Amino acid sequence: MLFIKFALNNKKHIHMKSFFKMLLAAFVGTLAALIIAGFIFIAAIGSLASLGEESNPVVPSKAILTIDLAQGISEQDSDDPFPGISPAEILKSGFSTKEKTLGILNAEKAIRKAAADPSIKMIYLNSTGINIGLSQLEELRNSLSEFRQSGKPIIAYSSYYTQGTYYISSVADKIYINGGGEADIHGFSATLMFFKDIMAKLGVKAELIRHGKYKSAAEQYMRNNLSNPNKLQYENLLGSIWDNWASDICESRRISRRDLDGWVNNLSIIEPDSLVSKEMVDGICSEMQIKEKLCTQFDVKKPKDLKFISLYNYAKARKSSDLSTKNKIAVIYAQGEISGGGDGITPDKFCPIIDKVTADSSVKAVVLRVNSPGGEVLAAQTIKERLDSLKAKKPLITSYGDYAASGGYWISANSDIIFTDRTTITGSIGVFGLYFHYENALEKLGKIHVDAVKTHDHADVMNGLSPLDPLEKKKMEESIERIYSQFTNIVAEGRSLSPSYVDSIGQGRVWSGSDAIKNKLADTLGGLSEAISYAAEKAGLKKYRTVEYPAVKTYAQKIVETLGNLNGEAEILSDPLNAIKKSISRMAKSDGERVYSRLPYVIDIRY
Repeated sequence: MLFIKFALNNKKHIHMKSFFKMLLAAFVGTLAALIIAGFIFIAAIGSLASLGEESNPVVPSKAILTIDLAQGISEQDSDDPFPGISPAEILKSGFSTKEKTLGILNAEKAIRKAAADPSIKMIYLNSTGINIGLSQLEELRNSLSEFRQSGKPIIAYSSYYTQGTYYISSVADKIYINGGGEADIHGFSATLMFFKDIMAKLGVKAELIRHGKYKSAAEQYMRNNLSNPNKLQYENLLGSIWDNWASDICESRRISRRDLDGWVNNLSIIEPDSLVSKEMVDGICSEMQIKEKLCTQFDVKKPKDLKFISLYNYAKARKSSDLSTKNKIAVIYAQGEISGGGDGITPDKFCPIIDKVTADSSVKAVVLRVNSPGGEVLAAQTIKERLDSLKAKKPLITSYGDYAASGGYWISANSDIIFTDRTTITGSIGVFGLYFHYENALEKLGKIHVDAVKTHDHADVMNGLSPLDPLEKKKMEESIERIYSQFTNIVAEGRSLSPSYVDSIGQGRVWSGSDAIKNKLADTLGGLSEAISYAAEKAGLKKYRTVEYPAVKTYAQKIVETLGNLNGEAEILSDPLNAIKKSISRMAKSDGERVYSRLPYVIDIRY
């Protein structure tokens, strides 16, 4: 009788559980429907608004070209038909009013056109914020330096100069700061957190198999501080990048390097008065006063007579695409982490692009733009083999962005020539395998016991419940050594170097772009524009047009992706137990240990 009562109560519990589950599902479904309807409504508003706008901005006959670094320069243009409407950002922070992002290639083209355009009288550099990568920052500054050679002035103004905004502003003829503002120029640093003690407390252990004393992938899990080789490589890397920035600033502002480093160490270039006295800026003024100065340069009497056009709108207005030009140079953007699937650089997305470009007889040369910290070895090798096939038929020129490390270097080492920015983080020729096991964590939890049945001695290898035994570790070491040898041979062959030399500069060590040239890992300084010009010369082209791959996703595609993510989130919320079951199932089907050739972590330099 007691059993029957329990069963009846349990059945009632199940019914109640199902009821609440259905109620939650209905609520989440309704919420998702409202969000979807909101997207449709917003898109409709954007569509109607766009009808009232001109298809192309008009450049005034006499204009100031404005560059707002906060609006952002990226690797490629964004291509939203509804400017300022970002599905992801709406969920996070509401309605966005930012302009669409301009790619570095079109930004440079626009600045070169502005130098020769009689309608553009000067450039006004507004640096109240910064949204641009290290390599794009360097390439943009070089373009502004070339603009000055046209004889047209550049004026920079800000209420707050970060290191990055001051670095690019230092190219200007005149630099001004708001009286209530300040500068934050403090040098570069790298700070890492280490988890050895907390992992020991949790009962989780990491096992690292690597080739490369600088391949510091697991130091955060196995140490409480930086190893000496790791500290050395980052000291040299940060020092090299600072040397490049400091030399540019000192040359532009005509100050000594000794003085600059002394001021930075003493934190004596923060306040506006100090910046003026040390000739880091040319004056202090309000926003109204800077407009009056622009009036003087622009040769008008009142600020209302000033005519501005943003870099984005100018690029759009002056964009020309001669579709009648048959010969093309393809620019392939390899941006993100290299992996076997998902986002970033994947063979299933990347290889069809390479095949298409290879088969296109109108494409006479290819520029590979690499901006990647690396990733999975197998995926990198698959892409590299396809690029080798392309190179056998057409010139393959590589341009490095912020990162060209590990797998990013693997796929590009066999190029005809490699262009790099001075601040590019490159090299990291090394391989590692990382395995975590948590059997001690289960013991700490208590009441969890694990037992297994297996047909062979190593059938349960890397199940996360036990450490590697000596034979398993030996085999993994052999795999790492084999792949490292493959990596060094790829670099040696592609760069016409000896494997022993590659090993001496490899070992997982990262280099700045300027040091990479010294070490023969790259050929010459230059950005994406220089790489394209070289590709045209290599192909014997005087007239050509560029085509970019992959195509930038449209706004409609972004909405579809966002809605797909919403559906997934709705499923998790309405049935969390089923979502957990699916997650466990995917983990069970995982192919276990993967070998990586990538930076151990993303290096984020504060500027």
